[in-house]
Amino acid sequence: MIFLLETIFGSVQSMVEGVLESVHQAVQVFTRELALRAFIFLFTLAGVLFFLFGAADFLSASFRTPGAGGMIVGVFMLLLSLVVYAFKSTSQVGR
Repeated sequence: MIFLLETIFGSVQSMVEGVLESVHQAVQVFTRELALRAFIFLFTLAGVLFFLFGAADFLSASFRTPGAGGMIVGVFMLLLSLVVYAFKSTSQVGR
């Protein structure tokens, strides 16, 4: 009888350890993927910001009017966001 209980408890313990190891590995993979995506997102965001500030400075120098480049880039970003919003709205209408 004791041998049977030890076998059952050993099997349960082995199963629990396997599940915990599986969860541990899944959490590690998820964390690694999350960190990689966050890193890529932040670098992409920094690149876009540097590009936009550079474009604004370039346009201001080209038009020889302070602030003109910033206004042009701002209007471009507003128009782009409106287009994205319009596409997002039309894609949800059919759902």
